Amino acid sequence: MVGKDTRTTDRAQAYTLEGLVSAIILVSAVLYGIQAVDAAPWTGGSVDEEAESLRTAASDTLAIAKENGTLRRAVTCVGDSDGEPHDAIGHKPSNLGGDHAVTNLGTLLHTTFPSEEFSFNLYFEYWHSTNGREQALVYPNTRQPPDENAVTVVERVTLYDSMGMSWNSAGQSYGCAHYDQQLEAASSGDFYADDVDSPQELYNVVEVRLVIW
Repeated sequence: MVGKDTRTTDRAQAYTLEGLVSAIILVSAVLYGIQAVDAAPWTGGSVDEEAESLRTAASDTLAIAKENGTLRRAVTCVGDSDGEPHDAIGHKPSNLGGDHAVTNLGTLLHTTFPSEEFSFNLYFEYWHSTNGREQALVYPNTRQPPDENAVTVVERVTLYDSMGMSWNSAGQSYGCAHYDQQLEAASSGDFYADDVDSPQELYNVVEVRLVIW
């Protein structure tokens, strides 16, 4: 009878042991890697997803408002006494009266983001030839300040000299009616933003900033 080659058996056992050790090292490395990963982004994933979803909805809302002319009508609507952005911008539809053309922005925002679930502040930022960059809070949320989960989205509206202004009719607390006066003919106090490039058709650029939480 031919005896078993002990060298072959030993070599096979060595290969088996080597494979087992390699497997143990691999598993250990994977476990170490998992433990080393910062768990914070994963545990907060739902919060991040909610914030990103809110940001997308807010961005889409302003983009639609810009595309259909709602933002342009909003930024060119002023009060009849001080030339500042109209008090009705951003209000709920139930608070409006008169011509609703410019207040569609408030309707859009409150329909998309009902006050029972969301809060938001609306700002207009623009360039002043003397004071530099200025900001107007045109719709303040009075219930609570923005929290750490607030998101901010921006759309820019380019104004030209030939664009007309709109303002509230006499005796109306809300609503904005079209006014034939062009921006290039506005005097100081008629319109909150001035002509920053008077030799050219460009009048100003208003940045509509929505902070929502």
